[in-house]
Amino acid sequence: MSTQAIPMNEFIKGNLEYFAPLEEKADTELTRLSRELPAGYYENVREKLFEFLILGGLSGKITIKAVIDSNIIVSDALRIANGNSSTTERILSSKFIKFIAPPDLRIEVERNIREHMTDASKCKIALNHAENLISHIQVVPVKSESIINRARLILSHHPKDIPFLAMYFESEADAIITREKGTFDREEVCRWDLRKAVETVVSYESGSLAFIIAGAAIDVLLELFQSILLTILTAICEGIGIIVNFLKDLATGIVNAISKLPDWAKIAIAIICGVGIIAIMLDEGLRNQLVDGLKKIGETLHAIVNTIINAIKEMLILVWNVTLPLTSTAVIIGGVLLRRILSLIQLSQSLAQKTYRY
Repeated sequence: MSTQAIPMNEFIKGNLEYFAPLEEKADTELTRLSRELPAGYYENVREKLFEFLILGGLSGKITIKAVIDSNIIVSDALRIANGNSSTTERILSSKFIKFIAPPDLRIEVERNIREHMTDASKCKIALNHAENLISHIQVVPVKSESIINRARLILSHHPKDIPFLAMYFESEADAIITREKGTFDREEVCRWDLRKAVETVVSYESGSLAFIIAGAAIDVLLELFQSILLTILTAICEGIGIIVNFLKDLATGIVNAISKLPDWAKIAIAIICGVGIIAIMLDEGLRNQLVDGLKKIGETLHAIVNTIINAIKEMLILVWNVTLPLTSTAVIIGGVLLRRILSLIQLSQSLAQKTYRY
């Protein structure tokens, strides 16, 4: 009885206790791994991703520009001073967002830290951490007086926020990252809180990591497929080689045997063959026997070929059934990777089209 190939959907349904949580776990682990990798890792990845979008004819934004408000820096500096871990430094190190701010950033940060932190030693810790965070930010002045006036008209009741809004307009930034909800919630401004910035960085980094993993996985699968195909082709060639060698040896043996015969025997064989051909031409019964003989030879060769084909089929089914757990796992994880890559492409395109808002 021939081996039956197991359908993948039936295999997955029969092992739901393993495959049901696999997709969620793969998605979670991809996010975790992308966050644990150092930000510098994504420098080259970003360039490869840019090349991929260009070659694919896709328009998208690979580097985001964002103005960062002083309250983001102050909040994280106070956390560090109180013995907590930073929630901001890793984001500011991202290669996918270029953070900018006006010179007022340092003034506002120092003033707010000194107001909130009366303990001298803690204040020093907060100020040092704030300076470390600011080192990841490009601090540049706003050059256009007309843009400053535009921002002043919009935020006339919030004078300390005017330089940040002016920087947002002049730099044509994609967003302004702030903890203040009311001040910058305006139609002409795209405001993100820190959570939105984190989600954006995670989308870019995990999508880029998925892009790299998927590329490497395709190379591995192609090598595996090539190895399996080579094995099968080798088996086919060996099977055909057996038949060819048999026929070759048979023909060689006959020729060698005839060549060793004396001349009178060769003449006798030629006469017999000639008489036989004439007899076949004249006698319908002999012709039918010859046809039947040739049919049997053909059926024998056909049976040998079918045997080889069935053996190859059995081999393929066996390889499929044995590798089915790995194949099913690869399909599910591949789906997670492809969704992350698709999300990254959609995100980069929405940022390029200015449709990605809070």
